[in-house]
Amino acid sequence: MRFSITNAASSVHTGYGYVTSKIMRNILDTGHKLLIERDADVEFCFNLPKFFKFSDNPRSRKVGYMAWESTELQEGWQDIINEKCDEIWVPSKFVKSVVEKYTDKEIYVFGHGVDSTFAPQQKERTDKIKFLSMGHPALRKDIPHVIDSFLELYAGSKDHELTIKIYEKYNNLEINEPNINIIEETLPYAKLASLMVEHDVLLYPSWGEGFGLIPLQAMATGTPSIITKGWADYTEFSQGLLISSTLEDSPWQHYHPGKQFKPDHEDFIRLIQHTVSNLDFIQKNQFELAQGLHLKYDWKRVIKEHFDSVEARLMV
Repeated sequence: MRFSITNAASSVHTGYGYVTSKIMRNILDTGHKLLIERDADVEFCFNLPKFFKFSDNPRSRKVGYMAWESTELQEGWQDIINEKCDEIWVPSKFVKSVVEKYTDKEIYVFGHGVDSTFAPQQKERTDKIKFLSMGHPALRKDIPHVIDSFLELYAGSKDHELTIKIYEKYNNLEINEPNINIIEETLPYAKLASLMVEHDVLLYPSWGEGFGLIPLQAMATGTPSIITKGWADYTEFSQGLLISSTLEDSPWQHYHPGKQFKPDHEDFIRLIQHTVSNLDFIQKNQFELAQGLHLKYDWKRVIKEHFDSVEARLMV
């Protein structure tokens, strides 16, 4: 089958850009064709609905491929979906449950994957237990909650360290703690994978994810990841390190209307303590689970299975 793909230029350095590049690099190995011109059987745009762009080819099937992180869509998106798209692709079951309230169009789950960049590696224990958190400037990833929880448990500790990897300078973040480090520079994905391997645990109390690439990648390296319960499809690889959550009004209604998964603070603290107390056992299990994660979420496999199913369904 012949496909074409578009993606807004502003998304090059986000998860949207990363996933788009993975699709483009791997789709040719599946036997399908990726076209630049407008003569494609299926054209899909991976971005938020306000950025959906399609050609004027009346014969091509127009697909909006979108992620989202709260229970309601932004104003105007419903009209865009229903007027521009023949069908919708989403990265997770949670996003499907949100979008299906706004359209009668068919919705199909097309998840994301990992590759050998995030290969599992045995961890080398040091004299410190090192935590990693990532995600700013996305407010829903709740870096302040990570900091507060870490300081509640380990303020002043020489045996525990927190590294916060951010993507833009966090102007409102003032930390005068010797055991908290901030990395502001952009890292290539290979160095990002190494950063995950160098740390013992990922802390990720996000209120919502369209898929959740960061914890999937961390788990793929063998790094145990404490994540919020509710939005991830890959929890079989999480060892139950799922923070109890409740659907509550998003604190960021201007961008994420509706509800999101509020992580329970006490349960987050409990899971951090549980992981630290059983770290050797949990890391060993995560390394073993990572083998199966790579098999299930290998980018080539994910892409081939999805596009083969599209071809079989549309018969073009």
